[in-house]
Amino acid sequence: MRSEGRGQYWFKPATFEVQSMPKEEVSRRTSSIQSSTHRPLPFLHFRSAGFVAFAYTFTISLSSFLFLSYSQHILVNDYLWAGFNGVTTQPFLCNFFNRNLQISNPTLDIHLNGAIYGAFGSLTNTTDSTIRSSHLYPNLVQDEANANLLNVVQALRNMDSCNLPWIATAYCFLDFGRAWPMAYSPRRQKRCSTQLQNGAIYLESALRNANWLDLTICWGDALSIAFFTPILNTNAGHEWLSATQHNQTSVTDEVAYWQSYNVTTYRTQWQNYKRLGATEYILVENAIGFTYRLTLKQSNSSFQIPAGSSFIMSWSLANDLIQVANNASMLAGRSLIAGSPSFPFENSTSGLKGTLMQQRLLPNPLDLALEAFSASIGPFGVIDLVRVATPPELQLLFHTIQTFLMAKLAMDEAGIQASYRSIYTQYFFTPQPQAWDHVDLWGGDLNCGLNYGGSWNRPFQFFSSAGICGNYFTDYISTPSQNVIFALVAADLVDVNAAKWLTVSNRDADHANTVLKMFNKTVSFVQTFFNHEELTQFATLSHASRGVIRDEVNLSFVQYIQFRDTNMYGLSSVNFFSSSEPDLEFFTWLYLFDWIEGKREVVAFQGDIDSITTISAPVNLDMRPVNGQEIPVNVSTYILRVVQYITIVLFGVSCIVCIYILTSQGYVEGLHMLPFNLIAGHVWVGRPLMLLRGITAVCFLSTSTLELVAPHTGLISYFQSPAPNLFSTFLSSTQMSWLVYVVVDSFSIFTSQYTANYS
Repeated sequence: MRSEGRGQYWFKPATFEVQSMPKEEVSRRTSSIQSSTHRPLPFLHFRSAGFVAFAYTFTISLSSFLFLSYSQHILVNDYLWAGFNGVTTQPFLCNFFNRNLQISNPTLDIHLNGAIYGAFGSLTNTTDSTIRSSHLYPNLVQDEANANLLNVVQALRNMDSCNLPWIATAYCFLDFGRAWPMAYSPRRQKRCSTQLQNGAIYLESALRNANWLDLTICWGDALSIAFFTPILNTNAGHEWLSATQHNQTSVTDEVAYWQSYNVTTYRTQWQNYKRLGATEYILVENAIGFTYRLTLKQSNSSFQIPAGSSFIMSWSLANDLIQVANNASMLAGRSLIAGSPSFPFENSTSGLKGTLMQQRLLPNPLDLALEAFSASIGPFGVIDLVRVATPPELQLLFHTIQTFLMAKLAMDEAGIQASYRSIYTQYFFTPQPQAWDHVDLWGGDLNCGLNYGGSWNRPFQFFSSAGICGNYFTDYISTPSQNVIFALVAADLVDVNAAKWLTVSNRDADHANTVLKMFNKTVSFVQTFFNHEELTQFATLSHASRGVIRDEVNLSFVQYIQFRDTNMYGLSSVNFFSSSEPDLEFFTWLYLFDWIEGKREVVAFQGDIDSITTISAPVNLDMRPVNGQEIPVNVSTYILRVVQYITIVLFGVSCIVCIYILTSQGYVEGLHMLPFNLIAGHVWVGRPLMLLRGITAVCFLSTSTLELVAPHTGLISYFQSPAPNLFSTFLSSTQMSWLVYVVVDSFSIFTSQYTANYS
């Protein structure tokens, strides 16, 4: 090489020399090749492997589309619950929980699938998308909630302190130490000794947890007159009031303080001057662990002061404070501390009676019915109204008969569903005990006294949570066919002489023919499809329930009565299972089943003289339309779009690959198609979406199928869980490879050369 001028170079011409290989070397290499075990693959092998690769790629694309189709069936909601909708599944599920929360409290540990937990269809055999719950459920559940003192203290601190005096309770003591009694009569003060563990009888329980600024604005003057001024004459009173007003303890420490005085519960009384509300929901958890709410019931609390007929029994501390601060009242300026010089009820409750009359809560003079109540139960104003819970024996009986009937109908042996359809209806009864056949009835609501319009020969409506004293409101039973069957079995009326049915039907004079026809049809159905052993299996439970209701609860029907041709009035009570009323037992069971289902409630009226436990008037169930907007779909919709995107991308790439294989007539390396998903996923999809698709497949495999069915004639519907579909399981399993790809690829940066050992 030489240079001529700046930037120019010249190279010598290239020369090539071919050297021949010695014959010995050629011979050696030829022998080596011929002795080798490796043989070139024939063209036929390459073509068959290519078409296998084509079939494999096509199968991958097809399986992706099949998985997309399966995903569209599952990803209809964020529960990953196939078939769940707001028309049938949501109302059935909500009604299932509402029914079981009402019947068995706490709810039994159950599996949703099974005919025994089914529900009857509508009477018109049409789709019913309403959610039913009991208006009385808040009254029931408050005792359960108040059993936990942590809940009670927190609720007292959260509520509007101006409403604290409206808590439905009759206070026995001002303080937990019981230094200052508050009961309005000596006998009621004596009854307080049986309730010492109840925090609701101590006014201190409310005062310690009040917002004193709000409480003073609303009730400051009245509280000072009624309680604080009388006790500030002592050092103990000063210390107690200061400690109460400046209480800064935590909720846990406050509960410990209550428990130091042996206070373990907080139980309020029944009333009808306010309507309690309740919001209850269930949590549905999917395979990922996300939870979503479904509302079972929702109602708001509200005052209904004008309708509060229970005021004559126990009219709340709020009314006392209003009257204490009212100069025109009989209680003006008086102390509510028993034993203080200005206590208005030191010798009798006439002052309270006069106040009730002054406020026109009691008529002046008392009508003869209220006089009868006062003479037999006790003076007004000091009556404790105690809610009575349904006995476990009765709950078990109802639940056992109900599940048995459901299981029997689900099997549809010998056309039992079609036969039941012929008797499936809603009955209306107005029964009465034999004891009231020859007296004039004047009222059934203990809070109301005489019926304004006069007497009647049918039982008047019993007490009601709605309040308001009506005129000529008769009590009634509205019950479905299944409850009639339950009552027939519980009363052991299936195998009796037909003459017995006649005497029973005569207990409802207005519907005697209807009752008799009902007996004939229903008993015929039961005798046709139920054997003797099936019917008698409930005898022990029926006997136990009957004994508890009769002897322990001592539940009675009540009416204000007048003996004919006399001016004698009285309060008549007939025990639910009185031996003198054998023909009433069938209807008695129907009343009890209404109680179980939350259509009625039972309250004990405990007075200074005696007590009586009775059942309320019926209250129709709350019915609200289902809210389909509660079903979450956002996440499932997003995941479905991801699955669609991946499927479309794979389809596009696989089409290109398949076209290439076809145009190459199969002359490709087939083994290179095995990692098709791996390569296409990383290049065209990306790890995040691959991971999401793999997790989706895992969720599908982790979620069992639960579908709502109504087989045979559609009389009953229930959840069933069919066995997993093998093809769907296999399809989801193949899609888990996306998860494997992402895991292997992500950890390869840590495992390096060892990746091949687990990938």
